[in-house]
Amino acid sequence: MGQPSERDGRAYWAAVVSDEQFAMERLYARDVIAFDPGEGGPATIGDLVVLIAAGDPPLLFGIGPVTGASESGDVLVEYRARMLDDPPLAAADAMSDAIQPGLSPLPAAAYARLTRVVSD
Repeated sequence: MGQPSERDGRAYWAAVVSDEQFAMERLYARDVIAFDPGEGGPATIGDLVVLIAAGDPPLLFGIGPVTGASESGDVLVEYRARMLDDPPLAAADAMSDAIQPGLSPLPAAAYARLTRVVSD
C-alpha cells in the first residue's frame, strides 16, 4: 500500500465502507463516523478523508478530518459535509482500481477532484 499524498502537513485518504454501514449512517446521521481502517494506514488527526459507500457504483457520501481513534481501533472522522440522501457517484478516475473496504491513501489531486462535487 502506498503512502498518502501530503499538502500543508495533511495526508489524504479514501475510506470505503460497506453498503450496510452506509445504510446505518443514513438512518442515524451521526456527527462522527467510525470505521475499520482495514489494511490502510496510519491516519493521523487532521488528515482529510473522503467517505465512499462500496456499492455498485461507489457513492461519495461525506468528507471530513480524522479526529482520533476508538478504543477498538476504528478511525473517527467528523463530517464536514454529508450527502446521505442523494450521494453523487465517486469519480472512478479519482479512485484506485479496486474499491476495497477500509482506508486507502489518496493523492491530493484525487481528493480535490472527489470533493469538488460538494462545492458545486
